[in-house]
Amino acid sequence: MAASFPWPPRSPDLTPLDFSFWHELRQRVLAEKHDTEASLIKCIHTHVSALKDFAQVACIGVKARIEKCLEVYGENVDK
Repeated sequence: MAASFPWPPRSPDLTPLDFSFWHELRQRVLAEKHDTEASLIKCIHTHVSALKDFAQVACIGVKARIEKCLEVYGENVDK
C-alpha cells in the first residue's frame, strides 16, 4: 500500500505562484539598483512580463492537484 503524507492547504504544490513566481520576481528586482519609485515600478513591470511563461509553467498541474484534494475531501493523499 502506498504511503500517505500531509498536504497542507498553503502547500507550494497548490500555490506555486506564492512560492516560485514571487521569489523569482523578488530576486530579479532586488538584483538591480533603483534610484526612484518610477524606476522600481518599471523594473517590476519588465520582469513580470518576462516571467509570464515562468508563471504558466509553475501552474501546470495545479488543476490536477486541486482536483485530487477535492476528491479526497482535503484528507491525506497517496504518493
